[in-house]
Amino acid sequence: MPPHLVAEEGPLKGKVLSLEGRDEWLIGRDPDQVDLVLEDTTVSRKHLLCRKEADGFVLTDLSQTNPILVNDQTIGEDHPLKEGDLVKIGQNIFLYSEEPLPLLDETPLSTEEKASEEALVENKEELPPQETPEENLAEPAAEEASHEKEEEFHEEPSDELSYEETPSYDTIFEPEMEEEEISFLPIKEPPFILKVIAGPNSGAEFGMELGKEYILGKERESSDIAFNDMSVSRKHAKITIDKDRNISIEDLGSKNKTFVNSEEIKEKKQIFPNDLITIGTSLFLIIDKEAPAETIYSEAAPYERALLPKKEEAKTEEPPPPTQAFSWRQVILPKSVLIFGSILIFILFMVFLSLFSLVKPHAMQIATKDVSKDIRKIMEKYSGVEFSYNQKNESLFLLGHVLTAIDHEELLYSLHQISTIDHLEDNIIIDEYVWKNMNDLLSENESWRGVSIHSPTPGKFVLSGFVKESTIAEELMNYLHIHFPYTDRLENHIVVENILNTQIAALLISKGFEGLSFQLTGGELVITGNYSVKAKDSYLSTLNMIKTLEGIRTLKDLAIPAAPNAARIDLTSRYQITGFASQGKENFGVVVNGQIITTGEMLDGMKVTAIEPNIILLEKENLKYKINYSR
Repeated sequence: MPPHLVAEEGPLKGKVLSLEGRDEWLIGRDPDQVDLVLEDTTVSRKHLLCRKEADGFVLTDLSQTNPILVNDQTIGEDHPLKEGDLVKIGQNIFLYSEEPLPLLDETPLSTEEKASEEALVENKEELPPQETPEENLAEPAAEEASHEKEEEFHEEPSDELSYEETPSYDTIFEPEMEEEEISFLPIKEPPFILKVIAGPNSGAEFGMELGKEYILGKERESSDIAFNDMSVSRKHAKITIDKDRNISIEDLGSKNKTFVNSEEIKEKKQIFPNDLITIGTSLFLIIDKEAPAETIYSEAAPYERALLPKKEEAKTEEPPPPTQAFSWRQVILPKSVLIFGSILIFILFMVFLSLFSLVKPHAMQIATKDVSKDIRKIMEKYSGVEFSYNQKNESLFLLGHVLTAIDHEELLYSLHQISTIDHLEDNIIIDEYVWKNMNDLLSENESWRGVSIHSPTPGKFVLSGFVKESTIAEELMNYLHIHFPYTDRLENHIVVENILNTQIAALLISKGFEGLSFQLTGGELVITGNYSVKAKDSYLSTLNMIKTLEGIRTLKDLAIPAAPNAARIDLTSRYQITGFASQGKENFGVVVNGQIITTGEMLDGMKVTAIEPNIILLEKENLKYKINYSR
C-alpha cells in the first residue's frame, strides 16, 4: 500500500490521508488552499507540508499558533518520517505507515460452496416446526423425533448434492454451552464527571470517584487526568474528593496558576459543582451526577371529553325548519332615502379625490441597526485588535494581540452579547502565553538566564537583561530570529557588561578619578576608593553621568573623600627608596631602586612632578601616581 497517515486519536479518528500520486501534499483546514483537508478548528489554514524526497517523506511545520509534534517532540524546519511515527496535528494523532491497512475478507464463494449453501437453506425450510434447535435442546423426546425425521430426509434423492450428515441445529455452540448463563456485574458509574468546555480538550469527560485525589497536568505518566494543552504544567493542580462528597482544589506551583470563577487561588480551596475552573487555556467544571434535578410537569386539559358529548347531542338535535330565501328586489325603498344616499355617495367621492391629490408616493425606508458601531465601541478598550464585519452573512473576523487571557475572555464575552453576530472567527494572539513560553526556553541556556521578554502593550515585545560578552548577545539574537515568531515587534534592550564596564572606566579616568575602583553585577554598580576633597563637586557630577548609562539600575557610592594625594594610585610596593638629598625642608632628589631621581625626570615612563616630604608625585597619560617613603 502507498504511504499514508491514519488518525488513531482525536475528533478525526479513523481518517486516512493517502500520500500517493504527488510529490508534495499541503495539509490544513482551508479547502481552497490545501490538498488534504482536516475539519478541525485547532488545525491552521496551512498547517504542514509533506514532501517526498529520495529517502522518503519529509514534514515541514507551517503553523505558528499550534505547531505539530512528532512522537511528542517538536521538530525543526524539516523532519524525515519513519515507519510508526506519531504525528500530532491539532487535536488529532496520526500514525505514519507504508504497510497495508487491515481489510474485511470479501472473497467470493466458489460455485460448489454456493450450491452447498443453497441446498442447506432449502433443507432447513422443509424441516417441520418441532425440529427447531430450541425444542431439541429442551425436550429429549423431541430430539429423538428430530433424528427420525433427519434419517427420512437423508433417504430422499437429490439431483445436485447429497449430504451424509445434517445437524439438527444451526448454531456454533454445543447444547451444554447454550444452557449456561453468563452474568455480568453491573458497572457503577462515577458520581462526579470532570467536563472540559473550552480549550484543546473541549468536550472531553473524565469520571471521578469518592475518596480519591486526581493530579491534573499535561504528562500522562505523572498525571491522573492529562490535558493536551501546552500552557498546562506537568503537574498543574490537584483535586480531592472525600467520602462526604466535599470537593477541593489546590495549585501545585504551576507557572500559569489556577483560577476558580476567574479568581486565582493561593492555597487549597473548596469548590462546588458547576464552578468554572481554568488551568492554562483549558476551562472545565465538575458535574455532580447524583444531585437532585427539578422538572416541571404540566397536565394537559381534558378537552376531548368535554367536546364529545356536545358533538353527540348535536347529532341528536332535529334540523331547523327551512326558511324562505330573501330577495332584495322585492324591497321597496322610499324616494327620500334614495336622494340622501346619492348625496352621501357624492360627498364621499369628492373627499376621496381631494385626499388622493394630496398624498404622493414615497419610497419606503427600513431602519437598520449599525452593528459596526457597537463593535467599534467594544474594541476601543482593545487597541491591539482589528476587526472586519460582514453584514450580509453576519460574520465577524478578529485579528491582533491582547495582553492576557482574561482580556481575551472579556472581549469574546462582550461580542457574544451582540445578537446579530452569527459567526465569529477568532485569530487573536495572547501575548502573555508568547513571552512566557519564550522565557522558559531562554532559561534553559545558562548564558541567557539574565535575559527575559515581556509585553508592555498589546503586540509589542521588549527584550531586556544582561549578558557578559557581545558574542553571547549575537548568539541570542540569532536564536530569537529562528524561534521567536514576532521579531519585527521585538525591541532589543540587552546590556553587555564588558562594554558597560569600559564606558564606566573611561568616564572615571576622563574626569580624573582613576584612583577609584568599581564592580558591576546585574545592573548594580558599587564604587569604592578615595578621591580628592577639592574635586567633590566634579565627582558628584560624574556620578550623575554614570546613572544615565543604559543598564545601570542602582548605584552604591562607597568612595571616601580624602586629601588630594591620597586619591592617587599607590605604587609604593613596586619601588624601594634607599636615600634622599635635601636642602632645608625641601627635597631635591631621592634614590629609587638605586637610581637618583629629581623633579622633572622620568621613572619607568612616568614623569616626576614633585618630591615632597615622605611622598613622590608622578603622572603618565593623565593618570596620577604616588610613592610613599620615610625620611
